[in-house]
Amino acid sequence: MKWCFRLLALASLLGGGSLPAADEAATFAPEQVEFFEKEIRPALIEHCGKCHTGDQQKGGLSLTSRDALLKGGDSGPAIVPGKPDESELLKALNYDPAGYQMPPSGKLPDELVAKFTTWVQMGAPWPKDRNVAQAGGAAWPELFAKRSQYWAFQPLTRPVPPTVSNPEWSRTPIDRFVLQGLDRAELRPAAETDRRTWLRRASYYATGLPPKPAEIDAFLSDQSADAYERVVDRLLASPHFGERWGRHWLDLARYAESRGHEFDYDVANPWPYRDFVIRAMNEDVPYDRFVVEQVAGDLLPVPAAANPANERYPARFDRMSGSNESLVATGFWLFGEWVHSPVDIRKEEAERFDNMLDVYGKTFLGLTIACARCHDHKFDPISQRDYYALSGYLQSCSYAQRPYNTLGDNLAIQARLADLDRRGGAAIATAIREAAEPVTARLDEYLLAARAILKQEGRAEGAPLDDARIEAEAKTRLLDPRVVRAWSQHLASLPAEANGPFSWLSAATPWDDLPAAGAERESTLAMRLKSLAPAPADDGPGIRVLAADGAAFSIAGPSRDADRTWLGTDATSFLRLIPARDESCIDPDFADTRTAPGVMNEPGAVGRTPRGGRTLRTESFLIETDRIACWIRGGCSTYLSVDSHITINGPLHGRLIQEHAADVKWHWIDVDTSRYRGHKAHLEFLIPAGADFGVRRVTQTTNKPAAPFPPGAEQPEVRLKTALRNERPATLEAAARVAKSLWSQQTDLRLADWMLRHPALFGLVWTDDRPRIAEAAEPFLAERQRLVSQIRRESQLAPCLLDGSAEDEPLHVRGNPGKPGDVVPRRFLEVFAGRGLDAAEAGSGRLPLALQMVDPAQTPILARVIVNRLWHHAFGRGLVPTVDDFGHMGQPPSHPELLDWLATELVRRNWSLKELHRMILLSATFRMQTINNPATASHIEQVDPQNLLLHRMNVLRIEGESIRDAVLAISGRLDERLYGASTPIHLTSFLEGRGRPGTSGPVDGEGRRSLYLSIRRNFQEPFLVAFDFPTPHTSIGRRSVSNVPAQALALLNNPLIQEQTRRWATNLSRDNGSASIESRIQAMYESTYARLPTDAEISLARDFLTAAAADLNTSPDSEAVWAELCHALINAKEFVYLR
Repeated sequence: MKWCFRLLALASLLGGGSLPAADEAATFAPEQVEFFEKEIRPALIEHCGKCHTGDQQKGGLSLTSRDALLKGGDSGPAIVPGKPDESELLKALNYDPAGYQMPPSGKLPDELVAKFTTWVQMGAPWPKDRNVAQAGGAAWPELFAKRSQYWAFQPLTRPVPPTVSNPEWSRTPIDRFVLQGLDRAELRPAAETDRRTWLRRASYYATGLPPKPAEIDAFLSDQSADAYERVVDRLLASPHFGERWGRHWLDLARYAESRGHEFDYDVANPWPYRDFVIRAMNEDVPYDRFVVEQVAGDLLPVPAAANPANERYPARFDRMSGSNESLVATGFWLFGEWVHSPVDIRKEEAERFDNMLDVYGKTFLGLTIACARCHDHKFDPISQRDYYALSGYLQSCSYAQRPYNTLGDNLAIQARLADLDRRGGAAIATAIREAAEPVTARLDEYLLAARAILKQEGRAEGAPLDDARIEAEAKTRLLDPRVVRAWSQHLASLPAEANGPFSWLSAATPWDDLPAAGAERESTLAMRLKSLAPAPADDGPGIRVLAADGAAFSIAGPSRDADRTWLGTDATSFLRLIPARDESCIDPDFADTRTAPGVMNEPGAVGRTPRGGRTLRTESFLIETDRIACWIRGGCSTYLSVDSHITINGPLHGRLIQEHAADVKWHWIDVDTSRYRGHKAHLEFLIPAGADFGVRRVTQTTNKPAAPFPPGAEQPEVRLKTALRNERPATLEAAARVAKSLWSQQTDLRLADWMLRHPALFGLVWTDDRPRIAEAAEPFLAERQRLVSQIRRESQLAPCLLDGSAEDEPLHVRGNPGKPGDVVPRRFLEVFAGRGLDAAEAGSGRLPLALQMVDPAQTPILARVIVNRLWHHAFGRGLVPTVDDFGHMGQPPSHPELLDWLATELVRRNWSLKELHRMILLSATFRMQTINNPATASHIEQVDPQNLLLHRMNVLRIEGESIRDAVLAISGRLDERLYGASTPIHLTSFLEGRGRPGTSGPVDGEGRRSLYLSIRRNFQEPFLVAFDFPTPHTSIGRRSVSNVPAQALALLNNPLIQEQTRRWATNLSRDNGSASIESRIQAMYESTYARLPTDAEISLARDFLTAAAADLNTSPDSEAVWAELCHALINAKEFVYLR
């Protein structure tokens, strides 16, 4: 083990003593106070407030403040911070048999007691000077008005960069604001750092990677006036910029690739969202658009749906792949922890929504909205009604796996095909009408002739037709005998086709055996005619089929042509499909669209049938019966999405997924809802690739309907019988004229289709007219084949939102979903003058919500929050240190004028984040040294001990990902490929437990950047965890920065570090084998620290090599010896800190 101690000694000499100590943390971190507000305060009020607040405090115990808990009551202190086992409160909540058992009404749920335990373990965090009850019991309007005056909620101002004492020092307007604060404190900025230090600092800031030796040389040799600008432009143009800043955003989105909890199930196809973020950062997508896309990107208009030129935010597509970036962006909402088979399915949804709103509020608005779930926010102007108004937006959409990379192209093709079919259908219908006109013009006579032949005296029912009688009847009426025969045969077959348009002519007609005349004749005829048309459905209100997750469907409704037609594929079938107007069906052109190989299915039962691009959903509804009946053709699986529950793997909710055998005929299927009465749900139809499917009716019912669902009013058989019922022709001859009138219409596609399916009835079999129909159809069919050939059949999938029906959420009394209160209409936060939705607004309304958010006049906080995040990552501390909480419990800005100037500058520069990055990187503030001027040390200690005014640059610890990536870069192993599926992490023997991934990745993660390692909630990469990788539960805008022994041990013992230092040594031997030892040491220092070693460091390194060679009994040129020196350099503090 000598090498171990020698390595640590060298690392200590290299990195010790030169770095300022980190600032002391606050007493309670904001996230700890937030935990109290969300989890503990509501429980204290609900379960303990009656007996332990106010004037009467049983047992002498008050629970109104932390001091009161520490003081305790008759039994002594109620809590011992950090020691749950010694806390009387915890003993009472656990129903200690030897002590108190509280509350007396019954033991609290174990999960709530566990939260109290966690709270005490944290040290019992409590907001300063706040009691459990609202101070003074003020009414909400009064509290709201007072809290709304806080600086964060005020309109943006545009301060003028101030006049300062040393304007020459300023390089950007940023510097003048910083210098103004220093002038007021009678401080001077630190000296400018050297070029090497600045370059290393800027490289890690922009790309998360160390500068390459060639980049260092180029910068040092560039003495032009714009040398710094060139470096900054290169860094901002680097594809690694998006990786670096994408990782910061993923912290906010709590991005993970598994769901956590007991079995840590996969998130299906998560990485397209990660790649979207990287591309957006690299392309400098305006931040307002970036926000809109993540809140409501699925609702942005695409060319198939609208003219993007008339829209402020049209959908955005990746130039290389054609992927709908705006659609993928909505995955932002969907990376939370999900529970499989929860006992209380409604409560699990409430928890999921709470996390979604928590992440939404912190990420975009810097507000702890989730603290208003159980009660009005205790400090900020956010009411409980605000919380549930926002929750309604989530109730109005659903999770889906959507074909993001093909959807834009396929929707555009689908729209062009629909237009082509509309034009082609009209032309074909006209050609058919013209070809059939010799028959349709005399259709009444053909019908009467056929009726006479069928009812020939002496002819038995079902007997063969009399050819002589047909010829005679045709000759008498001057009709085509072939057509007369065809109509006679058709009417003779109708008893087996009772729903046909002419079934009323096949046997007894309504005009047979009528009373002679008068009112009785008219009433009898009216009654008979009324019975001809099918009765309307009487099985209760239907549930509307609403939306599809891809282009595979045609959905009935206002957005579809009522007589949507699909032309045939060739001249043998001109009209392929005309669905019922109320039928939602597979688009036959897209029937075989499918997911690409390698695409993940959902975990659990839902994944048995691939959902992506093949899912049709209904509107949401309240389950009121024991079953849902669906009138369908084809086969499918149904997924009853109760309370939006999706992770189904276990016996509790297995019946939500049902498979239904295929049947080409229309038929009823049943969905069992008996267990979920009173719950909100929507129904999804999941259709296998290549299958046909249609649905006309979805309805809640007590019993399975016995009768077929009646055909639609637009069908020929219904239209003719309805016309007879309404016009009441007095005679059979008059009825035949009604039929002739209907079949003579100009371009009715359904009648034309009926003619094509019965060509002999209209003389289309024996004449030259059919080729003329083919001639009219040919150009349309040829163009159709060309368009169909462009359909992209295989798709990748990503988790996205799918808009549903408009749903408002009831307020949950004390946050309990089992106690619904008044329904709260959807709207944005009241403090930002949040508007609701117009009555005509369909769907969730998330797009109007997003547009209010990005209006800087309405929502000034949004721009403030994002520029503060940039400042935080540049200087290690935000202008507002509590980057995720701009509310009253956060800290005020150190430079309020600078914060507003940056926010307004962002808006003025078209929301370009790269423009602000450039300004920060080029500022004199960013160029300062991290060392104070010794001559002013005492004054600094008095006026700015924590460097809030930025009199110097802060020393910054590099994140774990950048440390790992830097090791790979220095060793030569870094794979610079962008995007794609994540690499599984290397599973050590310590990573055990339920849900352990089935695949272990290589130690080096295939050389890919840490951003591309799989992030599993229950099995996180140990090296990254040692360096404070955040648990992806909620938004983390400010990571913890610890300095603990585990980090030194990770750099010392981690297999990746050992492997890569050996690789580095091998590359040194190969590339610099002929160089002197001094040159090789210099190259190592430059790669590692972006600087050259001092003479003393070179001497120290030589001594190290000599000692290592002796210990290893080998020569100083051995790769093993040099690997130890590589390892030592990486273990130095200087490697993981930025000076």
